[in-house]
Amino acid sequence: MKYNPKEVKERPEYEFPDEGICKVKIVDAEDAISKASGVDMIKLTVEVCENQKGAGYKTQFYIVDGEWASTNIDSVLRSCGKSANLDKVLKEVEMPTQDFIGLTGSVMLKNEEYKGLEYPKINYWIADETNGVAAEVANIMTEAVAPEKESGTKTVDGVVVNKNEEDDIPF
Repeated sequence: MKYNPKEVKERPEYEFPDEGICKVKIVDAEDAISKASGVDMIKLTVEVCENQKGAGYKTQFYIVDGEWASTNIDSVLRSCGKSANLDKVLKEVEMPTQDFIGLTGSVMLKNEEYKGLEYPKINYWIADETNGVAAEVANIMTEAVAPEKESGTKTVDGVVVNKNEEDDIPF
């Protein structure tokens, strides 16, 4: 590996995402071997989507071959809206690792301690089975930190409304 001092770049600054529901995109997937057990696993690298606190933060999720592998793969795919295709598959299939790249889903983040510091990690993937509830919750959270689109308007549940009309909401 070569070192070129002229190519040194400033690292981008970002905030850690808060614990809770977060929308993420799978940006890398690779086959690996678990250091703890020596069995096959899939290492997914996910990135917090734009317009959320912690946008750009990356973390890993590991699917280790064994008793829970199919359940974990299913959770990831259902969170990313792929359940319709899965329901038609009635037999075991090989899941190509690269097929995960580019998928977007919702996860529950939980802070975990590592070497004395706390870092957000994926606690579990939220299934998108009930008319897109997980996606809607993640979108609402995204909009909560997104800038207003036009002066005098704001976004409520994906709909642009006039600020003067929001007092008419019956709840």
